[in-house]
Amino acid sequence: MRLTLITPPAVEPVALEEAKAHLRVDVDDDDTLILALIAAAREQAEAFTRRALITQTWDMALDCLPGVDEKPIELPKPVLQSVTSITYLDTSGEAQTLAADQYQVLTGGGPYAQPGKVVRAYNVSWPSTRNEPDAVTVRFVAGYGDAASDVPAAIRQAILMLVGDLYEHREGIVVGAGATSLPRAAAAILAPYRILRL
Repeated sequence: MRLTLITPPAVEPVALEEAKAHLRVDVDDDDTLILALIAAAREQAEAFTRRALITQTWDMALDCLPGVDEKPIELPKPVLQSVTSITYLDTSGEAQTLAADQYQVLTGGGPYAQPGKVVRAYNVSWPSTRNEPDAVTVRFVAGYGDAASDVPAAIRQAILMLVGDLYEHREGIVVGAGATSLPRAAAAILAPYRILRL
């Protein structure tokens, strides 16, 4: 499985004004820095929880479609909003799009939603695909919603705490994908939202 971000979030879960109020900063000199810290904090929260917070579109590449007795396709980064398309290379190498009536999308829902799934429609068999890496691509939309207010308040508060920690310790923490730990309080707030398997 390989994931590629197609459309990033249009907004952050925390606005600049909220972060500045949390930091007790009332000048504009650090606005660019604070905006960067908000994005880094959101990325840390998403990596820790294994969730998408604000609406974003992803491609998940698979080597093949599941066999008859195999589990459904599990899509990471809940909350799953929708599946846009499932494309695949048929056995002759031609690109095909699976008709939407050939599968069902189980999105789940709620703030603690587990990963969504794609299952075969009743009495339908998956088509045969070419035997090569990334022969199947599932494009899906994930996230709590389009607006910051759609993200649970606890996650937003944890992001503010992360921004505060990053602002105070600008050189002491690895930011982004290389981050290895979160401040204890922020991790405790995010823990109930963490997906433990994938």
